Amino acid sequence: MWIYGGEREKTSTDISSVGFIPIPLSPAYGGKRKMKPEPLNLEELADEIIRMEYPTYEQTTIPQMKNSIIRKKQQIKFILEQRVKSAVKGLLNDIEKNQELYVPKIGVGLEMAKDLIKKWFKDVIK
Repeated sequence: MWIYGGEREKTSTDISSVGFIPIPLSPAYGGKRKMKPEPLNLEELADEIIRMEYPTYEQTTIPQMKNSIIRKKQQIKFILEQRVKSAVKGLLNDIEKNQELYVPKIGVGLEMAKDLIKKWFKDVIK
């Protein structure tokens, strides 16, 4: 499956003025295969993101290039971790401040919500 970036306005300095830009998607993201529910693993997610650009980076024979790619992967993981932590903390704060609103509707108290988040976001909440 392919998605297209769309047409761009052509300017003399715009290197992307070639029109449509195809972006290949794996079957998992193209909707052909459903992913099974599993806890978030930021290491695997960062690796999957890096492999979009460098599919066989571990086979690279140039040590500096391989180390650069590994550092980029670590940076991606760090950014993902910070963003998810922020969202999870916001969610927990919201549940705590509005327990009278959430608990009756979803039947989950703050402690149960924390336990569920710890289960599904192991890398984020220790």
